Amino acid sequence: AARKTRIVPAQEFETAAYAIPKIYATLHLGKLISPSLGDTKLIIGVENIFDRTYRDASTFVNTAYAQSLTNPLVEAGRNYTLKLQHTF
Repeated sequence: AARKTRIVPAQEFETAAYAIPKIYATLHLGKLISPSLGDTKLIIGVENIFDRTYRDASTFVNTAYAQSLTNPLVEAGRNYTLKLQHTF
């Protein structure tokens, strides 16, 4: 995301630019295991691969609330996803 600079300093924090890489792999189970599975897919993914701490530029952050360990005001760290999808 681009750097967020058009802010009201008394109400928001400036946000630096960032890039958060994600990677996904799709396994077509109907082709790999059995044709009876049809168009069934297993999708595996990793989001925020490098576990970077960042703040989404489109999220409003009110400076009246302090940032702390219990209120970090940042996005999630590294995430792992597993999805089973079937098209009818």
